[in-house]
Order: sequence, then structure tokens, then C-alpha cells
Amino acid sequence: MNINYIWKGPKKQNGSSFVQQEINLLEADKNTLSQCYDHCMTMLHNKDEKKPGRKYLYDIVKDQITKCNVAIYIKEKQKTDSIMNIVQALKGFGMDTTLKEFISVDPVFEDLKVSDVLNGALDKLGFFFKNHITLTGLVSRRGIKIDNEDYVKMFKGMEKDEIINYYRTELKIPNDVNIKIKPTGLTSDEIKSIMEIRNMKYSDLTKNQLTILRDKVLPDILNEIEKHINFWEIKANIINYIQKDKGYID
Repeated sequence: MNINYIWKGPKKQNGSSFVQQEINLLEADKNTLSQCYDHCMTMLHNKDEKKPGRKYLYDIVKDQITKCNVAIYIKEKQKTDSIMNIVQALKGFGMDTTLKEFISVDPVFEDLKVSDVLNGALDKLGFFFKNHITLTGLVSRRGIKIDNEDYVKMFKGMEKDEIINYYRTELKIPNDVNIKIKPTGLTSDEIKSIMEIRNMKYSDLTKNQLTILRDKVLPDILNEIEKHINFWEIKANIINYIQKDKGYID
């Protein structure tokens, strides 16, 4: 495995352009190595919700997937039962157990904890935290899916660049954002639906919004976060090795 010993610092303006400082960690002094290591730890573990560390954000997103699933389950149950009956039935189960231990449910709901479902039934899931979901991320990571109706109505015979420009205008996507057209992407209606979420409780989200979040948007973000975690852990391990090799730490 090729080890990258180059540390890239923040970009700084130099006249009309920006220059990114690069440090060779093998040549860095004790103080610089310590600062770089501390930055790795901040990028991994910071609990500030405005700039969450990757491991902290990973736990947040996993919890969001669970809460979306709970909210979908409650909406499904409410089609045939009242909230009062749902709550009473759940109180008869062990709080740390899962639904599949007591009742037959759709496989996607089997591993939901009874305590989480009870919170959902009592409207205690809280508000959906959306800071890590951006229009740029949706169209450049997941991409846009052209649904059949749009294709038949508007896009047949059009070049790919023309289709991209149509979506750029419709979704108000900045010109510097890369738009991907992918069969596994989100339709324009799905993107609009997610971007409409503003300071909303899980119980106020539609089943469609919850499903898009649970099955598409949030798993994509988890995959990205895992890559970031791997990057910062590798950097931290490299710095730690150099610090020990130079006798700066035990």
C-alpha cells in the first residue's frame, strides 16, 4: 500500500488565486505533528452539530434511518389501528426487545426496538436534522433519474447536455455544480420533496419523504461518511506512527 505522507492545510488567498499549503509529515516538527493529529481527532469526534465529526455524524445518520423507519411503521399501523391501541399493545412488550420477537411484521421493520416504536407512537422522535443534506450533494452524489414520463414528454431526441441544463434550471442548481444523470438517482420530484423539508418533526414528514430518506438519501450519506472516517483514521495512524518513531510520544 502506498502511504501518503503529505498533509494538505487550508487554502489561503495569494493575490487573485488560492494556494493550499502542503506539509511533508515525515519532515514536520513535534508541534506541527501534534496539531495535525488533533485536527484528525476533531474531524472524527467533534460533537458540534454545526461541524460534526465524521463518527459523530455517522451515529446521527444511522439514528435518522431508524427513526424514519419507525415513522413509516407508525403511519402504516395507523391505517388499521388507533395510536392509543398501538401504545397499549407496545407497553406489553419488553422495551429492549424487537418487534419480530412478538409480532409478525414486514421484514424491513423486524429489527425495530419496541422502545423506539413506542417513542414514534407517542410522537417523541423529535425533529429531523437536515444540515448534512444539500441539493449539491443530492444531484452530484446520488444523481438525477429521468423517469419515463419526463422522457416521453420532453427529453426524447434531446442531447444529454440539454437534459442537464433543463434540470439545472428547474431545480435551480448553480452552474458550478456537477449534475449526474443515473438510473439509480432521484427523480426531480423526489429531490424537490426532500428539499422542502424545513425544521419538521418526523411525524410531520410524508411517507414518501421518509421512504426516500430511509432507502436512498441517508444510506448514500453513510457511505460517504465511512470514506471520510477511513481517510482521517489513516491520517491519524500515520501521524501517530511518525510521532512514536521520532520519540515525541511513548
